Amino acid sequence: MRSTMRDALPITLAQMTAFDPNNPYLRQQVLTATPEKLRLLLLEGCERFLRDGRDAMAHKQWEGVYTNLSSAKDIILELINTMRHEVAPELCAQVSSVLTFAYNHVTDASFEKDIAKLDSCINIMAYERETWTMLMDRATEDRAANPHVPAAVPVSPSPNTPPKPLSLSA
Repeated sequence: MRSTMRDALPITLAQMTAFDPNNPYLRQQVLTATPEKLRLLLLEGCERFLRDGRDAMAHKQWEGVYTNLSSAKDIILELINTMRHEVAPELCAQVSSVLTFAYNHVTDASFEKDIAKLDSCINIMAYERETWTMLMDRATEDRAANPHVPAAVPVSPSPNTPPKPLSLSA
């Protein structure tokens, strides 16, 4: 049976404009964001797509399930592929493992129509978002305490100069 517009889930104005590429607020936010903020936006977007996909699955709106979970998986792949393994290989490997697990779990949940698996993925991404937010807050505090520390690890000026190691210790 074909779904009609009438059968679609109710969508709020905030949801309609949240990922509209023509939204000037979102466009400006993305274009002026720091790399840290961009990662936070991706984590928030992934979590939102997972929640929307879960709601669509609960209402048996399969097109919404496909669209939202595909977007969430695309974001997870982007998060995995944009990690800088040369800066912190062990940390990147651990985070990559968690994100790979989430990606596989979203795929399984989609095929099996398993809301419980989606709930665990939502929890994983919420935890990642909270962790990233705490790390950003900590970095801001560290920069305020020591203004001579750069905001981000700079890209090496020449190919022969190795990047400085990233330290997450107190």
